[in-house]
Amino acid sequence: MHHRAIITNLKFTYAKQRKTLRTLLRYLQYRNDKTSAEHVRQFDEHGHRINRWTNQGLGETHREILDTALDLATTGLKNNVGARLLVIAPEVHLMDAIPQERRTDVLRELTEATVENWFERINLPTAEYAYVVHEAEPAETRPDGRLKDETALSQTYLHTHVILAATVPGFETERQDYKVYERQIEALHEAGREAMAVIWQRELGLERVDELNQELEDRTQRYLALDAMHERNVESLGRDTEPHALDKTLDPAPLPPPQRNLDLGLGLERDG
Repeated sequence: MHHRAIITNLKFTYAKQRKTLRTLLRYLQYRNDKTSAEHVRQFDEHGHRINRWTNQGLGETHREILDTALDLATTGLKNNVGARLLVIAPEVHLMDAIPQERRTDVLRELTEATVENWFERINLPTAEYAYVVHEAEPAETRPDGRLKDETALSQTYLHTHVILAATVPGFETERQDYKVYERQIEALHEAGREAMAVIWQRELGLERVDELNQELEDRTQRYLALDAMHERNVESLGRDTEPHALDKTLDPAPLPPPQRNLDLGLGLERDG
């Protein structure tokens, strides 16, 4: 699969940040996206709880997941890791290619295959985890605030939030830590792309997947060209215009829509 076909973004929270993790887990259980003002239904018309979380050993509610994750946190470190958060998000157009009635099931399969493949690649037992499917609206702006040049996107942006235990079952001890550095991050990206290729080829066929990969590469090159042109224009204006006049010359970039910041207190997993 194309290197931009799937996002596999991994972060962590420290064990001492119980309040941060609790707030995050509550948000993931009750909200579907970062801007929703409404809680997602937790009970059906008969009063039975709707299972928002898929439990793979960590729990079925935010309270249970919080307690289990902290019970399985690392020990003996200067700053013990409480849990890891993995976001799995197929590229919007590639997700749209899957028939609508199959998308949630396919995303669940992709999530579980990615996690299992990752731990297999790093030669460790799979950590306990739980995940929730979210359905957000695609952002209309890019990270720098500029409007996207292509607006014909899906009305929904399907992705999963995975909470992973910070330790795994041990070979010589009951639990053991696992480190996440550059090599493990690359293994995660490879695991996601491999799982996606298998599932998408089964659902759509090899020829259609090749077409989608080529379309994604064409979009990537188009955006790179637009970015390069934008940078040249900004540099040219900077040379030819008095500094105090720049704000009047350049069209102000639209600000991104307000979003709840879920990254507060979370550290990005990467080799420092």
